[in-house]
Amino acid sequence: MLYVGSIIIIVSMIPPNMAGLSESPFVLAFREVGIPAAASIINFVILTAAISGANTNLYLTSRMLFSLARGGMAPKKLEALNKFKAPFNALLASMIGVAAATVLAYGFGSSSSYLIAFGIATFGGIFTWASILASHIAYSLKFNKGRLPLLSFIGEALLLSALATTAITPGLEVTIPSGIATIFVLSLLYKHSKNSSHR
Repeated sequence: MLYVGSIIIIVSMIPPNMAGLSESPFVLAFREVGIPAAASIINFVILTAAISGANTNLYLTSRMLFSLARGGMAPKKLEALNKFKAPFNALLASMIGVAAATVLAYGFGSSSSYLIAFGIATFGGIFTWASILASHIAYSLKFNKGRLPLLSFIGEALLLSALATTAITPGLEVTIPSGIATIFVLSLLYKHSKNSSHR
């Protein structure tokens, strides 16, 4: 309810043409009502939350890489533990990823980098659910006496339609190319890790 209420207030105060990626909509809202000090406080809160989120993501990414390595789906070196029983190699790989993202943000601009990251995340979510529905459709056709799962077909069509609209939506044109490129790179890494585990 807190988030919904905040969004309602922000949308009612800020015209659509003023919203963007350069600063927080909360800062814009406080500036519009003439409270610049509050805007600075919001900036501090957002920065603190961003640092906390980055720390959490670094932790989660390193543990994810560690688990994938143990499952044979990532390079074996990532499952190594240091003397403190922490997956240092996985953590180092995660830090390199963060550093690369930072360099890209400065090289291509924060707005472009954000849109690329958002596009990859959007494609990943749609691709995941589309794959689940496709699996359900195939399973139903094979084991459920050929009965068509109508809702799954409708869901699949809606997901693919939503993905297709990103190609003509300003700012989201990068979604499909970046998503396909990401899947290609991840497939290569997965194949490499499988080949390494079989040696």
